[in-house]
Amino acid sequence: MKKNHLPTAITPEAVPKWIQEKAEEAQLKLQLFLPFCAPEFRQIPNEIVRSALFTCRNRNTPRENYKKKPVVVIGDGNIIYQGEELRQDDEAVWMHLIYLAREVQLGEAIQFVPHVFLHDIRWPTNGSGYDRLRTCLDRMAATGLTIISSRLDEGVNVSLIRKIEYSAQSEGKVIPLRVWRVWIEPEMRLLFDSEYLTCIRWEMYHALRSGVAKKLFLYWSSHKAPFPVKTDTMMELCSTRTNRREFRRTLSEALGELQGVGFLACWKVSSDLWTVKRDKITDKCGS
Repeated sequence: MKKNHLPTAITPEAVPKWIQEKAEEAQLKLQLFLPFCAPEFRQIPNEIVRSALFTCRNRNTPRENYKKKPVVVIGDGNIIYQGEELRQDDEAVWMHLIYLAREVQLGEAIQFVPHVFLHDIRWPTNGSGYDRLRTCLDRMAATGLTIISSRLDEGVNVSLIRKIEYSAQSEGKVIPLRVWRVWIEPEMRLLFDSEYLTCIRWEMYHALRSGVAKKLFLYWSSHKAPFPVKTDTMMELCSTRTNRREFRRTLSEALGELQGVGFLACWKVSSDLWTVKRDKITDKCGS
């Protein structure tokens, strides 16, 4: 009678060296690099996309300065922010920086030509565009951000940008660099687990003109089947200063815009609850 032999457990020593090296390389990449993102997408952690960290206030309104300000988050998570008020221009710059960081080891510099960067975020490639980009980078480098979430073992305390280089000094003169260098905190990797990321359709994002439409596009991109939301909740998310009646009108126009670009299939409002249904599109950051 033949004996039944149980499969022998494979010890690390029994695994071919090349397989071990591949596994170690994959594990290192998970720790040192942000998740892959296809060119047609940008990605952002759910805690941030579901918060009022980046406001959609009018650019002509002076920005406020905050010291350890609690930021509204819809759902799980708490955010404490310190620094100058962030708006959607900062958000667009940060999303594109994170996209460029996907092939750069965390802790190393993200390098880019500012002209190309401006083109990619659909900003004018002239002097005012350069100044605006530099201002956004400076503003985000002077931030303090604490994020606490149930998925994190500990809270994450970072600056959105750690360091910037866009000029150098030579013989007492400031010389603009052709290639700019930006560093993000390695700890940022803790926020970028794939299952907790929202994928943003980049072209669709730029097709939207209204700040409220862009804000809700990002928020509802984080929900496959969005639940009804109250007017007051969306006012807090947008961090708007308009009165309620005017905001409801702006909201109706924004939802019409979202439907016009093909993001929403339909929407309705009943008893101050706004219900939307997303169009059947796939939001995966790539494969």
